Amino acid sequence: MMLGQEMIAFITIFVAICSSFTSAIEVAYLYNSCNTTLQAAITGLVEPDSSLSYRNNQDCNVVLATDPGKKLLLQFNRFVLEEEVNGACVDSLQVFDGDTEAATPITGELCGRQRLEDVESTTSNVTFLFRTDDAGVALGFGILYTVFEEPPCSASQFLCNTSRCIDVSLICDTVNNCGDNSDEDGCEAYIDRYSGLTLGQIVLIAIGGIVVLVIIIYGVRAVYHRVRSNKLMDQLKEEMDRPKVDNEYTEKDFWGK
Repeated sequence: MMLGQEMIAFITIFVAICSSFTSAIEVAYLYNSCNTTLQAAITGLVEPDSSLSYRNNQDCNVVLATDPGKKLLLQFNRFVLEEEVNGACVDSLQVFDGDTEAATPITGELCGRQRLEDVESTTSNVTFLFRTDDAGVALGFGILYTVFEEPPCSASQFLCNTSRCIDVSLICDTVNNCGDNSDEDGCEAYIDRYSGLTLGQIVLIAIGGIVVLVIIIYGVRAVYHRVRSNKLMDQLKEEMDRPKVDNEYTEKDFWGK
């Protein structure tokens, strides 16, 4: 039997595996949130729309806010808007370092198809200003945001090689929240440190947990069917043990005399 630390590790990993089937990164759609302030999660995505492309005739101002003292890292994973016409953007996105478009711009007026560098705020808010004309659309953009703080990091934070303190739950989640992938490097050593087990042992424990769960489910089903079968057999035996009844009708029974 697994005891102590191994049992704790098994439970933790098993719950994490089960949670991974239902968890999903939070997505903020600008179209659904125009002229509002959104509270940032520890990480999330900003998209123009929930459809495959954005819409025409938008003039959307959305503030993404986190707690005072914290900042936001923005990573542009996809950026495809309409190309410039006569040297001017017809559809555009601009990001500002504050809770209003009057704040200092973090980016210029962005349009077309671009590969963009990461940017970060110096305040706890950023403002997205998204504008589109009345004709033509494209795939839009996907911006990964991550809330971070300056060092020193707390016990619930991880220190990136970029000197950003991010939530410890973002380590080894396959998402580059640090900006330099340092939160995804050395994941085996990190697991060893916090579980006392090797990665191979953890994988075997996780697989074993799933197998045990399947066995339990089938065991419960087998017991249920056995109990039900025994109950039916008891009922049948009871019926068979009852005195036989003469089913022949006499003439008196028939005519009621």
